[in-house]
Amino acid sequence: MLPNVAIKAVQVRRNGIAAISLRLFAVVMFVGLFTVLSTSADAESSYSDSWVESNPNTTSIVGCGVTRAEYYEDYHMVSVQTTITSPNGRSDTDYGGAYGAQYKRPYIARAEPLLTYSLNDVGNYIVDSHHFSDCPQTDFGTTSTLLPISLKKSAYRVIDDTATTCGYGRTCIGPCAEGAFSGDKAHPGPCPGPYVQCLTLYAGGICWHDTRLCTEQSTPGECDS
Repeated sequence: MLPNVAIKAVQVRRNGIAAISLRLFAVVMFVGLFTVLSTSADAESSYSDSWVESNPNTTSIVGCGVTRAEYYEDYHMVSVQTTITSPNGRSDTDYGGAYGAQYKRPYIARAEPLLTYSLNDVGNYIVDSHHFSDCPQTDFGTTSTLLPISLKKSAYRVIDDTATTCGYGRTCIGPCAEGAFSGDKAHPGPCPGPYVQCLTLYAGGICWHDTRLCTEQSTPGECDS
C-alpha cells in the first residue's frame, strides 16, 4: 500500500500574483516504473528505475541505475552511469561505482540523477543506464525505463472565507480533485474565486498535490477524467 500524499503548497493566482499559499508538509514518496532490458552473467541484477520525490520545498523527477554483482576474481569494481532526460531535452547524469573484496559481496553500484519538476516540461522522462566494470574494463550492457508525467485538471469553489483563511470544495469529480482543502491567506481581502481552476502533477498513478497551481475565475472549472 502506498503512503499517503500530503499537500505541500497550493497557490491561487490573481492577476499573476500569488493570493494564497497553503503549506502542509509532505511525506517523501517514491513512485517508479521499473524496467530491465539487459543483464549479463557478471551483473545479475542490473536495472533502471524512476520515480517522483517530493518534500516541502521542491519536487523532483529521479532516475536510478543499479549494477549488482557477486564477487568474481576477475572483477574488482562494478559501475553504472545513468542519465535522465526530460521531454524538453533537459538532462542530468550521475555515476556510481562499487569496489569489492573477496568474501564481501555483492557489489552494488548506484547512480541517481534528477531533474527539478517544471510545469512546462511534461511527458515521458527517459532514464538510460550503462552497466560496466572499470577493473578490468568490461561492458555488462544497458537498461532503460520511462516515467510518464502529465497534468490533471481539478476545479473548486470558495466554501469558507474568514479573516485569515480560505476554504475550497470541489465542483467536479476527477483523479486529482480532492474533496476540500484550505489554507492561510497571503493577503488581506476576500478569497480568490468564487471558483478556481487547478493543475496538478500526475505521475505513476499518483496526484502530487504539493505541485497544485490554481487560477481564480468567475465560472465553474472542469476536472479531467
